[in-house]
Amino acid sequence: MIYIKFQIKNPWHSNKFKNIWMTGGYLTKNKSFELELYQDSEAFLAFAVDMSLIGKDHAGFELNIGLFGYRFSTMIYDTRHWDYKNGKWE
Repeated sequence: MIYIKFQIKNPWHSNKFKNIWMTGGYLTKNKSFELELYQDSEAFLAFAVDMSLIGKDHAGFELNIGLFGYRFSTMIYDTRHWDYKNGKWE
């Protein structure tokens, strides 16, 4: 698992959230993708990468980039759940 996050928070942020655009779909039988553009007031600058290929539910890759209240997020993930007891996909 790799998780990297950098953020310069907005000290005057509110709970404002507006979804501007979103799409998603299947890439293969067990892999899906999502692309999203939204507006929030949490950070002036944000960057996050999360990559986990196995060992958790909906494992995959996520990239999140934010600038002055607008964020772009993309995900490629596995649609299956992880069976923690047996160490494999359900």
